[in-house]
Amino acid sequence: MEVKKVSPNVYMVDLEPPIEGFERFLASYIVLGEKVLVVEVGPSSSVESIIKALKSLNIGFDRVGYVAVSHIHLDHSGGAGALPEKLPNAKLVVHEVGAPHIINPQRLLDSRLRVLGEKLIKMYGEVKPVPEEKVLVGK
Repeated sequence: MEVKKVSPNVYMVDLEPPIEGFERFLASYIVLGEKVLVVEVGPSSSVESIIKALKSLNIGFDRVGYVAVSHIHLDHSGGAGALPEKLPNAKLVVHEVGAPHIINPQRLLDSRLRVLGEKLIKMYGEVKPVPEEKVLVGK
């Protein structure tokens, strides 16, 4: 896991998923402020990189107020369901069209074999639902 300072309050985290060919391919961003914002989660297999990055920056997990995903493809938001237990105060910010799929990812799960293939599914890791009360819908 590598963290690079992009600007005084923004850090880029190389998510380093355990997927051949995806090295230095997926990134998350940590934006410091009164509440910390994490932008993009990546697949479940990358969540630990975000946790390690927060620790390396001495950011308490309770300071993270928001996690935002650009869209619901599993390489951007597949790990979102793993975060509520790790980041207790964070709300997941998602587009209103994607919110139902974050809360109940069954349609994503049903189509992922066709779209990703078995090997990539295993490497992406488990997809968990995000509790509705943890979702903040962007309209």
